[in-house]
Amino acid sequence: MHKHTIDWYLQVNLTSDAELAERRSSTANAVAQKLSRDRVIELLRLFLFTPPSAEFAQQLTDELIALDTEFPVSNNAQELRMMAGLVMVTTFAQPSLERLAMAFALGLRAASFPAGRVKPIQPAILTEAEEYLRERAGRLRPNEFATDISAEVAETVTARLRALSDPAIGADEAKKTAALTAYRDAVPRAIASSHKELARRIEQLAEETALLWWVLGEYSDSLQQPVSKLDPESYALAAAAEAAQRTVRLPPSPSIGPLLRRVLQPCKSSEKKIELSDYLKATDSPWRASQLKSFNVADYRDLSPLCAAVEKTEELGSASAALKAVAKLCPGVKSDLPLAPAQAAQQFYNEIVFHRALSAGLN
Repeated sequence: MHKHTIDWYLQVNLTSDAELAERRSSTANAVAQKLSRDRVIELLRLFLFTPPSAEFAQQLTDELIALDTEFPVSNNAQELRMMAGLVMVTTFAQPSLERLAMAFALGLRAASFPAGRVKPIQPAILTEAEEYLRERAGRLRPNEFATDISAEVAETVTARLRALSDPAIGADEAKKTAALTAYRDAVPRAIASSHKELARRIEQLAEETALLWWVLGEYSDSLQQPVSKLDPESYALAAAAEAAQRTVRLPPSPSIGPLLRRVLQPCKSSEKKIELSDYLKATDSPWRASQLKSFNVADYRDLSPLCAAVEKTEELGSASAALKAVAKLCPGVKSDLPLAPAQAAQQFYNEIVFHRALSAGLN
């Protein structure tokens, strides 16, 4: 059980005590063990937006009652929304549920655009998600390479080798055989562990090198032009997609934001106030079509507003028509939304990596 569970319930005017909090946490854990991709989307939507449809509310209520007979049967919209949040928090704490945790945390980040659009029942859980992403990104990308597991691996093998000549074994053939087997088993495990760690470090270096060469090169490979020849509104979304293409592992590094700002600096200077509609008008059909091959947000447009806007612009052939559709699909997203290039790039990047997480091993 998370240490703040009781407080979270009380802060949203829901009754809670240690026993109830423990029971709700146990139920959330049971739910988390069997989540599908569709249910991840439904729980994100439930936690972030208004109460669910009557059909989904009843379906989820029935599932929860099967796990906890004391769960409220009716008038339970707030309880359902809190349960969605607890399921997410449960995944953050369990390495075995990392793929679910990644989809939840990146989904919360992607959907929270623009500021104030989402209405999470417990905003503190958004903070938990960001802390999870920072901690996990730090473990994937250590700041130094001094830590070397080879010494630990070598010591394990050496210990097994020393055991073969241990005087305590003597002439006991059974003990000799057991010690030899342990040594033989330790060698391939040591090689596998060493190669796995080496592969992680190579991935880290490959990602960092690719991103740095991209930034320093000041060239857009998707638009086939030097960045200096592009308007910021023409390149912001393309830059996000190019950065995502070079991101090897999730969650992404916190340095993505500064890198996106840096890669946009050489763009043509502009004094005009850029709005959301300007970014869509600046995209061309070949680029949009190529992007839509890599993501499909049809069943979660409200969680990925910029991806939905790109999709609708390509479908309708008009940025203004697309944004009218998006305003209905994603309440709070308006065509005249002021948006700096780095903000647009960061948001589009957030949505692309959320799509990747949602597609990675979730059925």
